[in-house]
Amino acid sequence: MTYWTARTASRPFKKSPAKATAAAPLPSVRRTLVAPVPMLIALGLGTLLIAITRYVSLGSVVGSALAGLLLCWVAVATGEPAWAVWGVLVGGFIVVAHRDNIERLLAGTERKLGERAL
Repeated sequence: MTYWTARTASRPFKKSPAKATAAAPLPSVRRTLVAPVPMLIALGLGTLLIAITRYVSLGSVVGSALAGLLLCWVAVATGEPAWAVWGVLVGGFIVVAHRDNIERLLAGTERKLGERAL
């Protein structure tokens, strides 16, 4: 059993490989505080689109695409390209996962929030 002490506080991942693995995808532990603002902007726009149009998939796709673009901006602003890679991969994956919804949106057959399924 590992106890958290002042000695282990200086090296938090020394005895916990799980914590080190969880922190590995972060581009920089010191600069992770810049990402919440762009993510809140993307979340706000996605939520606003859902509220206005009642299309959840539209809000999800636009919000995730915007989040990817904003993370690319974070990469330029911080000089850390890992943010751009993360934004393109995650944003792109969500857009690809909504491929069927995008087709239904373009065809005008996508169900709106609150409508019953047929």
